Amino acid sequence: MTYTVKTPPANDPVTLSEAKAWCKIEEDETEADELITELIAVSTKLAEQFTRRAFMPRTMQRLLDYFPVPDWIMRQERYYRRQLQLTVTPVRPTGVTITYIDPNGATQTFDPAKYIVNY
Repeated sequence: MTYTVKTPPANDPVTLSEAKAWCKIEEDETEADELITELIAVSTKLAEQFTRRAFMPRTMQRLLDYFPVPDWIMRQERYYRRQLQLTVTPVRPTGVTITYIDPNGATQTFDPAKYIVNY
């Protein structure tokens, strides 16, 4: 189960000006701008993968081959309620929408009153 980025972040968490200031490069020196911009993007991606956190807002989509049915499972002699887990964090309170395709082939939106998003 993989995630797809539907709307990428509008910008990086560090601007080119901030990175140049940190590196003590003058603003009018532009020969390394392309390299620094690429380093910001690569560093952000690696840090997000390592921490499993999204640093900047984006819209993600997760497709499942089945409709997850909550049920009880037993682990180590205790019962737990099975849940659909979102592994990309943080999640905005109003940012989760569940849609599915019904048996007739029509796309439906799951009622938000019927699920809970824990943060």
